[in-house]
Amino acid sequence: MKSSFEMARDEKQTRIELINPALHDSGWSDALIREERTPGGTDIIDGKPRKRKGRTDYLLCISVIEGKPPLAVAVLEAKAEDKLPSLGIQQAKDYMKKFKIPLPPTLDDQIRIASELERKMAEIEKMRQAADNQLEAIEALQGAILRVAFDFEEEGAS
Repeated sequence: MKSSFEMARDEKQTRIELINPALHDSGWSDALIREERTPGGTDIIDGKPRKRKGRTDYLLCISVIEGKPPLAVAVLEAKAEDKLPSLGIQQAKDYMKKFKIPLPPTLDDQIRIASELERKMAEIEKMRQAADNQLEAIEALQGAILRVAFDFEEEGAS
């Protein structure tokens, strides 16, 4: 919170100066952060179709299947610095329903799910690293095969 002599950040400044850096510092990439998204689809209200309204400040996603759009797993609502954070809680819960993001019933469930996601993401990163290492080995092998096939010696080799 700023001193009484400084103006509080508005919602946009809060996002740019505080939330965006915090998301990046905690490992979220731009590819998995969706800003200002409107939930797609139509709701039937009193027997009449109505386009969904509202726009969430952040939709955090994880990549599940390569080549498919990432899966939304969290909604973040930003507020101006002089507003109570609790003002965005109901708003975020409403967006979670519109984006079909289930809210685990208890904090223990939420912590367990977050831990499991972190563990799985670490496993995925290890697999990606192993795949990268295998690709590097294949490329090195291809080069070695070409050098042998064409009887090519590198400079400085004796």
